[in-house]
Amino acid sequence: MTPEHNEQIRQLFAEALKLPSSERSAFLIRSCGSDRDLLAEVESLLAESSSTKTSILGLRLRRSQQPTATNPFDPGIAGAGVQSMAGIRLKERYLLQRELGRGGFGVVYLAADEQLVSRPVVVKIMLNAAPDPWERRKFRDEIEALARLNHPGIVSVLDSGETEEGRPFLAMEYVEGTRLRALIRPEGMDLERVADLIRQIGGALGAAHRKGIWHRDLKPENIMIQALDDGDQRIKLIDFGLATVKRSDALVDSTSRIAGTFRYMAPEQLRGRPSAASDIYGLAVIAYEMVTGRVPFNAETSLELYGTQMAGVQVRPKSLRPGLPEEAESSILKALQPAEGNRHPTIGEFVQELVQGLRMAKVPARFLKSERDPHFGRLVAKMCDRRSQEDEFRAFLARCAIRHPGLVVFCLVHGDEGECHESLVERFAYDADLLARKREGEEKPSVKIIKIPWQYEGSPEIRLRRLVAWLFERFGTEHGVRLDDTSPAALGGLLASSLAPFVFLQHDIRASRWDNLTKSLIQSYRGYLAEIPRSLAGPQIVVCLNIIYPHGPDGERHRVFFDAKALVRKLMKTRIRKDLAEIAGVGAYAQGSQTGLCLLLDELKPITRDDVLEWFSLHNILETEEQRLNAAGKIFGSVRTMAACKSMAEVETHLTNVQRAFLLERGFI
Repeated sequence: MTPEHNEQIRQLFAEALKLPSSERSAFLIRSCGSDRDLLAEVESLLAESSSTKTSILGLRLRRSQQPTATNPFDPGIAGAGVQSMAGIRLKERYLLQRELGRGGFGVVYLAADEQLVSRPVVVKIMLNAAPDPWERRKFRDEIEALARLNHPGIVSVLDSGETEEGRPFLAMEYVEGTRLRALIRPEGMDLERVADLIRQIGGALGAAHRKGIWHRDLKPENIMIQALDDGDQRIKLIDFGLATVKRSDALVDSTSRIAGTFRYMAPEQLRGRPSAASDIYGLAVIAYEMVTGRVPFNAETSLELYGTQMAGVQVRPKSLRPGLPEEAESSILKALQPAEGNRHPTIGEFVQELVQGLRMAKVPARFLKSERDPHFGRLVAKMCDRRSQEDEFRAFLARCAIRHPGLVVFCLVHGDEGECHESLVERFAYDADLLARKREGEEKPSVKIIKIPWQYEGSPEIRLRRLVAWLFERFGTEHGVRLDDTSPAALGGLLASSLAPFVFLQHDIRASRWDNLTKSLIQSYRGYLAEIPRSLAGPQIVVCLNIIYPHGPDGERHRVFFDAKALVRKLMKTRIRKDLAEIAGVGAYAQGSQTGLCLLLDELKPITRDDVLEWFSLHNILETEEQRLNAAGKIFGSVRTMAACKSMAEVETHLTNVQRAFLLERGFI
C-alpha cells in the first residue's frame, strides 16, 4: 500500500466522520467510485471507530424493498415499536382508525373525517418524536409538493397540522384501488395496457416536474390503479415523502441522503445527487418490469447495484419478451443509461416515445375511433325509440356546422341508468361521420370520441382545472406537446393538429352526485371552451354531457300508494331538469347567444312493448305480426304486463339475438 493511498484513506475517513452516519454511504460511494479496496479500508476504520459491524459493502436491502403487493412501507425500521395511535382524534376532526403502514420516518393511518360524514382519508404522522433537520425538511417538502400539485393522477392533500406531542401530520385523500405491483405478472403485462398506464404515469410526473417537484421514490407500490364509474382506469401517484422541491428562494441541495427503494434508484441517487432525470430512470425500471416481469438489475448491496448499473443493462427486454417492438425496447434502454445526459431530456419525451413504441404492433384505428368497439348492428339494436333524439341532434349539428363553424357546441343527454347514453353518443358520432364524408369526401378522416371523467370534488375552480388537465393529458400526450400552458389558445393549437373533422368529448355525470356547484362547473367549462380561438381548419368540438339518473324502483312500474324513494328521485330529477334548461338557455331561460350552441334533448325513456313492435316493423325484422308479438312477449312476458317497460340495456340483448337469428336465417351473415 503506497503512502499516497494511505493518505487518501485517512482523508476520506476524516471527512466521513464529520457526516451523520446516514449520509456516509452516499459520500463514500461518490468518493471511492469503483475502487472496492479503498471503500473497504475506509469502511473498516469507520466500523472500528463506531464499534459497529454494519458494512456498506454488506448493506442488504430491507425486506420492504423487495416488491410486495400489500405493504409499500418499510417494516423493521427505526420507531417500529412506537405505540399505535389508533383511536386518537386530530384537530377534533380526523379519527385515526387503523394503521396502514410505516415508512422511513412516517406512519400512515386510515382515518375518518368527521366533518364530512366520516369520509375516509389517509393521515401520515411523523414517526420520530424528535426528528433531525433533514427528516423535518422532507416531511415539510411532502406537504408543499402535494399542495403545489393539482392533477387527477396525483393524490390530493386535504389538511396538515401537528399532534398534541408536536409531531407534524398530513391528511390526504384516500385512494381506493389496486397497486400496480399486484398487476405485474411473471410473463409481463399486456402491452396496450402498459402503454395506457405509462402514459398516465408520465402525465402525472410531467405535471410534478413542471412545478419543480421530483418524486424520487417511484416503484409499483407507489402507483395506485383506480376503477372509474365509466369503466376506465386511472392511476394515482402516492407517497411524495422523499420528493425534492425546488424553491424560488433556494437552490436544490447538491447532495442528499440515500433514500428510497434501491432497485428503482438511479445511479446519481446512489451517489446522493438526485435530479429530474432520476424519475425518468425510475419509470424506465418500472416499464422494464411491466413488460418482462422482472427488474433490469438484481443486486444485494448498494455498491453492487451501482456497479451493475454503470455496466449497463445486460439482459435486453426483447430476450425476455420476444413480441416487444424494437422501438419500445430502444426507448427503455435509453432511459436506463447510467449517465443522465444520455437519457431523454424530459419525462414527457420518454413517455411519448415509449408509448408510440409499445403501440407499433397495434391494429390501425377503425373509421370511428372510440374508447370501445362500436358494432354497427349493436348500435342499430340500441336505437329503438331514440329516433327523435337522433333527428334533433342531426339537425342541430348541421345547423351549427353552417352557422357556427369552429365553435364548441354542447349536447345534454339525460335519462335513467341503463338507457344506453354512451351508445347514443356513438350514434351521434356516426351521424357526424356521415355529415363529414358528405362535406369533405370519402378520404377525409372521420370522428373521434374521447371520454373525460367528470369531477365531483372541490370548488368549481378546482374541478375546472382538473377537467382541463384531463383534456391536455389526452390531447397533449397524443400529440407530444408540453403541458406547461393550459390556456384555451394552447388547447386550440392541439385541436388544430387533429385530422378528424369532429371531436366528441364525452362526460358521464352521475345524477346522484349532482350538487349545487355542478351547474356552475358546466357553465365555467363552457366559458373556457368558448375562448378557444376559432379555426376553420380545425375540428368541430362536440361536448356530450350524459346525465345518468339512478335506476327507478319497481314501484314506478307498478303503482303503489306512496314510495318515499320514488318521491326523492322525482324531486332530484325536477331540480336537475331545471338546471339543464337554464344551462341550455331554453324556455324561460333563453339567453340569446347561448341558444343554438347547446342542445337539451328529451329525456331518454324506458322501452315499452309497443316500441319494440314498432322497431320490428321499421327494420323488417320477422315477417308476420304473430312472430313479432311472440318475440316481444319473450322480452316483456305475458299479455297481463303489456304496459310494463324495461331499460334499453335490458332490451338490448334480446333485440340483438332476434336480429342475428333473422339475418342468419336469410343467409346475410
